[in-house]
Amino acid sequence: MRTEIDQRSVPPARVHPRVSVIIPTYRHQNKIIDTLESVFRQTFQDFEVIVVNDGSPDETAQLLAPLAASGRIRYVEQSNKGQAAARNRGLAEALGDFIAFLDDDDLWPDDKLEWQVSYLEKNPSVAAVGGGCELINDSVAAGEDVFLYEGVVTAETVSCGNPFRSPGQTLIRTQVLREIGGFNTSLWGADDMDLWFRIALRAKMVALRQTALRYRIHEQNASRDVIRMHLNLCRMIHSHLRLVPAEIRDAMRKNYYVWLYNYLGPSKVWHAIKHGSEPFQERDSIKNKLNVTLVMTSLITAPTLGWLFARGIITGKVRKLLRRLKWYDRAQQ
Repeated sequence: MRTEIDQRSVPPARVHPRVSVIIPTYRHQNKIIDTLESVFRQTFQDFEVIVVNDGSPDETAQLLAPLAASGRIRYVEQSNKGQAAARNRGLAEALGDFIAFLDDDDLWPDDKLEWQVSYLEKNPSVAAVGGGCELINDSVAAGEDVFLYEGVVTAETVSCGNPFRSPGQTLIRTQVLREIGGFNTSLWGADDMDLWFRIALRAKMVALRQTALRYRIHEQNASRDVIRMHLNLCRMIHSHLRLVPAEIRDAMRKNYYVWLYNYLGPSKVWHAIKHGSEPFQERDSIKNKLNVTLVMTSLITAPTLGWLFARGIITGKVRKLLRRLKWYDRAQQ
């Protein structure tokens, strides 16, 4: 666990930076220093760093205090409102022409900003550029490179799946982000995918086959709030379908629901319905009538998806029954 940064390796703060690096942080005091070091090692140095502490209950504030006092980072603190709200707070504070988001447990390759800034400067018609990611673990061991998509990212592209694992893979023009209002804070777990869709409707976004992020895989990546995720993805899909022309709406609906099934899967959804009621309070509760309506509507509007869910649940029930019968037979012997 790193607890401090060698101040000699940190670039001076910029008055008018080209890039604003925005890092929301929550409960990652053991990772944030490594994340910041990957930013300070960038070969492109015309940037500011804005760290938004989203009400983290650990020692993050004390850990970052020396960097904030020296002006190496701009430190902002708020009560816990979620990652999307923290990113929006950073966007409101940003002075740069481009925005680069980075999660507080991920790392950047040294040339990430250099090649992305160069691309946007050479292509003024492009609003955002993204790259692939390298999967790493807590020991920062190198893993496989992942490129979910390559080419121009359109609204139809997004309906087939999220083109990026994390916003940390992208560089976005500040003006475009502010014009579309930043992240939708009501779409927990789906706010980044929603952002790509809204950018694609307004401007050109490109994904290139070049590594832009070292994405850390750990237990917290896999959210246990599967039902909450499903409900917010349904809300996102419904809002997106209202924004596209009627002639492509049916095709996009099909794309979305096939992707939704592949992404969550019937076994995960069924397990969450049965065992995961405690995290789902108030408007995210499975007992909420609106939530039940959303789930049922998503199945009805996509019959193939509905059948896949039903088949998965029925298969799971049959397997459980067979396991019980085998246990009963053994107990009688």
